[in-house]
Amino acid sequence: MQFEPEENPVDPDIDGWFKNIVKRVRPEHIGVLGSCPDRYVGLISTLAGKADWSDAAQGDSHIRPAQPCVVLVLESPHIEEYSSKYSYTPWPANGETGKHVRRHVAAADLPIGASSGLVLMNAIPFQCSLGERPIGPARDAVFRLAWNSGGREFFQRRLRHWCREGDLLVNACTVGRDGLRPLREEVEEAIETALPSALRFRRYHPFRWFNPAMAAATWTPGTSIAQ
Repeated sequence: MQFEPEENPVDPDIDGWFKNIVKRVRPEHIGVLGSCPDRYVGLISTLAGKADWSDAAQGDSHIRPAQPCVVLVLESPHIEEYSSKYSYTPWPANGETGKHVRRHVAAADLPIGASSGLVLMNAIPFQCSLGERPIGPARDAVFRLAWNSGGREFFQRRLRHWCREGDLLVNACTVGRDGLRPLREEVEEAIETALPSALRFRRYHPFRWFNPAMAAATWTPGTSIAQ
């Protein structure tokens, strides 16, 4: 994977861009939340016993180390990622999802070593679900509009910023529920286009990582269960 990392692609008006996306899908929605930044959360070998991401939040989580990392890609933050229960939010893969990641990422059948780190990122780093519980049709509609309105390119720029040669790039996005092309396949195509030589893996979303076997399970393009 020979490439030069890009500078951190921070758009000063990225929050305004997403507010306009939401307005086009759900004009009556108020209280659009800001972006959920990509984070380096530490060595995988140290994560299993931690209760949350507070230790990582005390460090330089916006900077990754030189050694190879697992770059775990989810589709978009939901509710816990913005919860006021945690002093460090917004934060990717928070709550139960984060617990599953910490407990089982080391067992996800990835060729990692003792010095492998973990980077968490969302393909669209905004709350596409609009905080609806259970997740409703807005999540997929907002994601797709954002994706097709510059979000795909923004994701690819962030990938090229974070990834280094030797990293393991894991697509753990959900399928979606609208019956259209699975969200995870949209993301997979964007990853392949941005970093064609990357070491790529496919895993189910960590909310399904109830045990090591589920963390190691691989999804196949063309097969999907609504999530």
